[in-house]
Amino acid sequence: MRHLLRSAAIAALVALPAAGQAADKPLLLDLRIDLYAAGLHAMAMDISARLDGERYRINANARTQGMADLIAQWRSDSSSAGVIEDGRVKPAWHRQDGRWRFNERLTRLYYDRDGDVKANITPPPDDDGREPVPPALRMGTLDVLSATLTGVVLRRTEDYCNRAVPIFDGRRRYDLRLSAVGEDLLPPSELSDFAGRALKCEVSVERVAGFKASRDDADDADDARRDERPPTYLWVAHLPDAGIVVPVRLEAASKYGKAVAHLTTVRTRRDDARQAAAGPR
Repeated sequence: MRHLLRSAAIAALVALPAAGQAADKPLLLDLRIDLYAAGLHAMAMDISARLDGERYRINANARTQGMADLIAQWRSDSSSAGVIEDGRVKPAWHRQDGRWRFNERLTRLYYDRDGDVKANITPPPDDDGREPVPPALRMGTLDVLSATLTGVVLRRTEDYCNRAVPIFDGRRRYDLRLSAVGEDLLPPSELSDFAGRALKCEVSVERVAGFKASRDDADDADDARRDERPPTYLWVAHLPDAGIVVPVRLEAASKYGKAVAHLTTVRTRRDDARQAAAGPR
């Protein structure tokens, strides 16, 4: 089920007003995404982003909830920083500290100006039962959090649902593909603050490298069975009060039943203080 929150996170920032608007003050954005499976609250993710001119930094904290937490006890704390330059998102580093069923998983990614990616991960690929992703396939990729900012450089909201995002998460290399389906009218829900017209996208993952051949890994196995399930759909909408376009709903099938993620909190503000993006811990 973790891939559902990853998909929601990648889609989390679509079009921010930071590109050229009130650039004298850094933009701060806070989002919360809550995921329900089979009607039960299963996961939550809090995302905060800071855009200061061309520089950005994103922090995300995700964890299982309720019964899912009793079973999996999943935690993930991650950060990314870089620049948006020449119409492209260019990460400098990415850090993720995670735990799944009491097993720690650490990721450190470092990017040079040529697009090469160096990865330090624990456990290493050999111990994790997977082949390392070759350096050539890492070139020009984004980490999961930096990928959320790819919508910043889009000129039109419609373009959001017609693109592919190359991602290397330290273990796996894949392309997240989005295609437009049409416009929907989402009814009011007690689980979400949003109701109204939203653009519907179909989301798919194209595997490239680093996935396990067997299905003994819970995350990879869940991905492997995706072809046997209905498509994953994402709805995005413009929020006039906030001046941004964000995902408001994600719907997918999982081994736990129908899973739905809702945007439950969104807040933007301008910061008078300027801060340099610190390196990873």
